Amino acid sequence: MSASPLYAPLHNISEFRLVQWQYSFPNTSSNASVNALVRDVIHAPGFSSTHFREGYRIENALDRLDKAMDKKAEESLFSPRDGWVKTSIKIPVPLEGQKFASEADAPHYEVPNLYLRPLLDVLAAMLDSPEAANYHFVPFKLYFRPPPADTASIPFTSISGGPLSDDTSSHPKVLPHTNTVQPGDLRIRSEVYNGDRILREYDELLKMPRQPGDSPDLEYAILIIALWSDDAPKQHPTADRGPGRVTDSTHLTSFGTASLWPIYLYLANLSKYIRNRPTACSAQHLAYVPSLPDSFQDWYMEQTGTAPSAEMLTHCRRELMQAVWLLLLSPEFIHAYKFGIVRRCGDGVTRRSFPRFNIHSADYVEKILATCLKYFAKCPCPRCLVEKDNLEEMGTLNDFHRRNKVRVDNTDVQWRIRVARKWVFQDGTSLKSVHVKRLLDAKSLTLTRNAFSTRLADTGFNFYAMYLPDLLHEFELGVWKSVLTHLVRILHAAGGDRVQLFNHRYRRVPTFGRNTIRRFCNNMADLKKMAARDFEDALQSSNPVFYAILDDDEDNDIILDMLFDLSTWHALAKLRLHTDNTIDLLDVITVNTGASIRRFARVTCPKYATFELPRESAARGRRKQAQQDKGKVTTSGKSLTRKRKNFSMTTYKYHTMWDYAASIREVATTDNFTSQTGECEHRKVKSYYPRTNKNDHAGQIAMHVQREGQLREIDHRVKHSSQAARSPLGGAGRNAGAPLHSSSRSPRSPTRPKTPPELMQSENNPHEHTVIASSERDYEDITAWVQSHHGDPAFEGFLPRLRAHIFGRLQGHAYEGDEVDFLPAELNSIRFISNRIYHHRTMRVNYTTYDMQRAQDVINPQSHADVMLFSHEDDETADSTAPHPYWYARVVHIFHITVCQARLDVERPGAFNYTRPQRLNVVFIRWFGLDPDAPLGFQAKRLPQLGFVPHDTGEAFGFLDPDVIIRGAHLVPLFHFGHTDCLLPPSVARAGQNVHEDGRNHALDYQNYYVNIFVDRDMFMRYLGGAVGHSTTWNIIHTAFDDEETDWEDEDEDENDLEHGGNASGRDEPMLGDTQISSEEDARCLVARLGEAEKAAHEMAECAREGSAGNVHDNVSSDDSDREGELDEEHGDEDDDAAGQCSLLDDDDNEGYDDVAVDEYGDEGYAPL
Repeated sequence: MSASPLYAPLHNISEFRLVQWQYSFPNTSSNASVNALVRDVIHAPGFSSTHFREGYRIENALDRLDKAMDKKAEESLFSPRDGWVKTSIKIPVPLEGQKFASEADAPHYEVPNLYLRPLLDVLAAMLDSPEAANYHFVPFKLYFRPPPADTASIPFTSISGGPLSDDTSSHPKVLPHTNTVQPGDLRIRSEVYNGDRILREYDELLKMPRQPGDSPDLEYAILIIALWSDDAPKQHPTADRGPGRVTDSTHLTSFGTASLWPIYLYLANLSKYIRNRPTACSAQHLAYVPSLPDSFQDWYMEQTGTAPSAEMLTHCRRELMQAVWLLLLSPEFIHAYKFGIVRRCGDGVTRRSFPRFNIHSADYVEKILATCLKYFAKCPCPRCLVEKDNLEEMGTLNDFHRRNKVRVDNTDVQWRIRVARKWVFQDGTSLKSVHVKRLLDAKSLTLTRNAFSTRLADTGFNFYAMYLPDLLHEFELGVWKSVLTHLVRILHAAGGDRVQLFNHRYRRVPTFGRNTIRRFCNNMADLKKMAARDFEDALQSSNPVFYAILDDDEDNDIILDMLFDLSTWHALAKLRLHTDNTIDLLDVITVNTGASIRRFARVTCPKYATFELPRESAARGRRKQAQQDKGKVTTSGKSLTRKRKNFSMTTYKYHTMWDYAASIREVATTDNFTSQTGECEHRKVKSYYPRTNKNDHAGQIAMHVQREGQLREIDHRVKHSSQAARSPLGGAGRNAGAPLHSSSRSPRSPTRPKTPPELMQSENNPHEHTVIASSERDYEDITAWVQSHHGDPAFEGFLPRLRAHIFGRLQGHAYEGDEVDFLPAELNSIRFISNRIYHHRTMRVNYTTYDMQRAQDVINPQSHADVMLFSHEDDETADSTAPHPYWYARVVHIFHITVCQARLDVERPGAFNYTRPQRLNVVFIRWFGLDPDAPLGFQAKRLPQLGFVPHDTGEAFGFLDPDVIIRGAHLVPLFHFGHTDCLLPPSVARAGQNVHEDGRNHALDYQNYYVNIFVDRDMFMRYLGGAVGHSTTWNIIHTAFDDEETDWEDEDEDENDLEHGGNASGRDEPMLGDTQISSEEDARCLVARLGEAEKAAHEMAECAREGSAGNVHDNVSSDDSDREGELDEEHGDEDDDAAGQCSLLDDDDNEGYDDVAVDEYGDEGYAPL
C-alpha cells in the first residue's frame, strides 16, 4: 500500500481521520467522542472500510509517524530537528568537610531521563510554520481616540432603523495610519507587543550595527518568548529550615505518585486571543524535568558515609533545575540571542529574528526556585528587596518607596554567589555555615547560580524582571482565599447559625452565562475541592452574601467595604484591555484596598477569637500522623487541640498587589502572564498519561505530543495544498449540518401559512444584535392564549398594551421608556396574521465587549431571565448626582408575531389597504425599580439595589423590542430582607423563579436584589465607563470621586528607605497611611507621583547593572581567617506561624492547586472578531 504525499506517512484519508480522532478525544468512552467518531470519521467524505484490511492495527500507523521523524532532514516530511532528545545531566555536589581544587573537581551526580527539545530549533520550527503569518514581528504602540463629547448620544432602534445599542454599532474608528498622536488620545495596552519593555528592546535592537552581509531590506524582528513552568519539584515552605520536604508539581493521576514537571514555551508575537486557547496548540513543550532520584541518597552515602542533610537535598534540587536551563540555553541559542537567526518565515518574508525572554509565568514557589532565592526569607519578593516585616504595609507611601529598590542581577549578586560557592566547594564549608548565611541572607540568595545569569549576564539581561505577579495563584488562590478563609473563621466565632446562613446564601446565588458563575457547592464554608474559578466566583458574588451577616453594624460595613474594594481591584487587574486611565485607577484602587484590609485587620478581627477551621485542623492532624509514622515527631495533647488563627497580611502574595499596575504598563495585561494558560495546557499532558504503560511515562508523553504535532501538520497540508480541492475531503466542514429545533407544542398543519423567507431570521448571525429562532412550530391563537391566563395580573390589558407597543414600533417611534397613548382607531388598525403568537424558549443577545470582541448572552425565562437596557431618566437625583444609567427587567416570555397595518383607502370609501406583513420579535417583561434610598456606586462602595415594581402601580409589566436590550444582567437576591408576596398576586410571571429553593418560595419574590456589576469584566466596564468597545457610553458614564477633602493619616517614614533611594526627590512627603483616596485631586497627585517614581526606579535599575561589588568587599571579606570578625551576626529565620497566624501561603493539602480548573480562555467565552 503506497503512501500518498498528501497524507504521508499515513496511507489514506481514512487512516488519517481515524488517528486524528484518537488524538482529539482521549476519553474514547464518552458520548461526545463516540459522536465525533461517527461524524468526523465514519461519515467523513472519502472514508472507506476497504482502507482497513483484515488484521489492520493502529500501532502500524503510529509507528510510521514515529519513524518519519527519524529520517534525515532532507528526506523527512516533517521537521526532525525540533524533535525530542533524551539525555542526562550532571550536577556538582559539595561534600561537607571535603575540599576540592575547584568546583569542576567535585564529584558530579548524573540525573537520567531528561527529555527536552533544542530551544533554537523549536523557535526555528515556529518561524517556519504557517502560524507565523499571524505573528507581530514589529512591536508598536496602540492609541484610541475617544469620541467627541457632543456625539455621546444613545442610538435606539426603530422598525426602519438598523441595530441599536452601542454593542451593535461599528467598532471605534481606527486612526489613520500615522505616527501623529493628538492630545486626548489614550494609550491602549493589551498585547505584549504593545508593552513598554518590548518597545525598548526593539529600539535597542534597531540601534545595533547591522550584521555583515545583511541587505538593507532585510527586516529585523524580535521573538518575544513567554515561558511557563512547573519546572522542578516544588519545595515545601519549610524546606530551608526543616526536613526538606518536596511536594509533587503536576499530578498525572488522582491516585498514585506519577507526576511531571514541564516547561512550556509560547511566542507572544501571536495575539493572546489565539495563544491562550488550548485548542490553538500554541504551546511548545520544551522539556520535562526529572526529579532528583531516590538513589541520590545511596550515592551520597557511598561518597561520604553519611546521609545527606535536608539542606543538601534542597541545594541539589536547585542545581538540577538550573542545569536543565543551562542545557536549553545552549551556545547556539546564545549566538542567536546576540546576533539573530535568518529564516524565511511562514508568511514568505525573510527576517533576521532576535529571541528575547520577556515573561516566565509560575507560582510563587517556582519563582523562588527559578530565581535561586530562599523561600519567604528576609527579602521574599523576586522583584524587589522589600523586607518581610514590611509586607503588611502594602498600599502606603512607605511601601511604594521601598519597592524602588528593585532586584537586579548585578556584580554584587554574582560576587556573593561566587564567593559562597568557593567557600563550600574549595574550602569544605558546610551549607549550614553561619558565614555562608550571612553572606547570602542579606538579599535572600542561595548558593545556586541562575542559568540566565550565567549565559546572558554580559548582555545586561536582568532575569528577575521576567517573574511577574500571577493573578491566579497569588490573588485568587492567595489573598482572596486567605480573606475568605478568615471570614469563615469569624462566622464560626460569631456562633449561632452564621455558617449555615453563609452556606444557604451561596447555594441560592443564581448562575450566569454559560460558565461565568456556576452553581456553588452545598457546603461553601468547608472550602474543599475548590479550584481557582470557584474562588473567583465566590468573590464576584460575595457582596450580597455577606450583607448584614453579623450582628455588629460596624463590622458589616467594614466587611462590605473590603469586599467591594477587593472585587473592584480584581475586576481592574483582570481586564484584557487597559487604557492609561484604567491603569491609573488600578493604582488608586490598590491603595484603597490596602487601607480596607488593614482596617478589617485592625478593627474587626480583634473582636473575634478565631480558631482553625475543621478542615485545617484535620489537615494538621494528618500531617502530624504522617510525621509520627516516620518517627520524626511524638504525639502530644497539644496537637489535638484547635490552634488559634489570627489574620496576617505579612505575606508575599499580599505584597504583590501593587505590582500589577506597573507590570501592565511595563509588559501587558495580566492575561498575558497568568499561570492559567499553563494550567490549561496541563490538561493535554494529563490526557496522555492513561495511554502510557506507566513506565518512563515522561518519554511516552513526549512521543504523544510529537505525534499530535505531526497530525496538525498533515491536517494543514490537506487543507491548504493544491491537492485539497481534488481530495475526498472536498469542502465539508467539521460542524456541517443544520441546527436542530425543539419539537412543536402545536401540530404542523398542511394549510399553515408560511412566513416569507425574507422575514425569517438567521439563527446564528453574529451581525444581528438579537437572535430569535426562525422556527414557527410552537404557536397558538393569541386570543385563546390570553384567555387561558384570565385572572392572572400579568395579563391584565395584555392585548391593548401589545397593540400600542406594536403601533409605536411600526410608526418608528424611538423607545423612551414611557408608553405612548394612541387612539383606539390606531390600535385597531393592527392585524395579527392568522391571529397567531409564536413562542420561543430562548433569545441570544450579541454584543461587543469592552475589549472589542464578540460575546453572546442567552436569555431564558426559566433560568437566565434578567436583562439590562439604557435608562431614560432625564432629571438628576435629589442629591444632584447623575441618574443611574440602566434599567432592569425580568423576561417573562419571548415570542414573535407577524403583523400588518390596515389603512383606509382614500379612493375606495370603506375599503382598507394592508401594509406588507412584518415579523416583530417581542419580549414580555416584568420591571425592576431602583431603590432611591439605598447607597450605590464607587463612592459608597455598594452595588445598585433593586426591587420589583409593585403590581398595584400599573407599571409592573411591559413589552420591549429585543434590540433595546444591551445584554443579560446578574441580579442576586439580597437574602437579608427575605421573601414577600405583597408585590404580585399569584402569577405565571414567577415561572422559573427561585427554582433551586424550597417549593414554598416558588410563588414568592425577594424584596430586594443587588446588581452584580462584578460578574464579568465587560459588565464592570459598563458601570466604570471609558471602555474602548463601548463607544456610545464613553462620555455618559464616568468614574465618581468624592469632592470632599481628605485628611491624610500619616505614618512615620523609614529613614533607611529614603536614604537608599526610596524617595527620588529626597523631600519630606506626606504618607498615605490608611486613608482612602476619594478625591479626584488626590488621585491625580498620586498617579503623577507613581509615574515619576516608576521612571526613577527604572533608571536606578539601569544604573545598578553597572555597579561594582567594592562596597560589598568593604563589609565582607573572603579571607577565611577574618570571616568571624567581619561578618554580622547570624539572623535566623523566624518560625512559621509563631503566633498561630494565618498565612496566605498555607494551602494545607493544596486543594485545587494542581488541578486548577479554568475555562479555555476566561470565563465569558469571548470570541475574537
